[in-house]
Amino acid sequence: MAFSEQELIKIKEKLPRGYSKTLAQKFDITPKSIGRILKGTQNNEDVVLAALFLAEEHQQRISQAKEKLTPASL
Repeated sequence: MAFSEQELIKIKEKLPRGYSKTLAQKFDITPKSIGRILKGTQNNEDVVLAALFLAEEHQQRISQAKEKLTPASL
């Protein structure tokens, strides 16, 4: 089942800078192909799932960094 445009937008919003190059290297495709997949003009569920995992990892690192910066932990 293909991902909706809204789902792809939500994933892209949470991805770190340089994600297309990272994913392109992992799947041995071009960054432009990554862009087309995450715009929904091409379909590759493996790439979308990897992007989702990368986005989740990135968001988790941001949350952990913010926790370290709270007044209680300083």
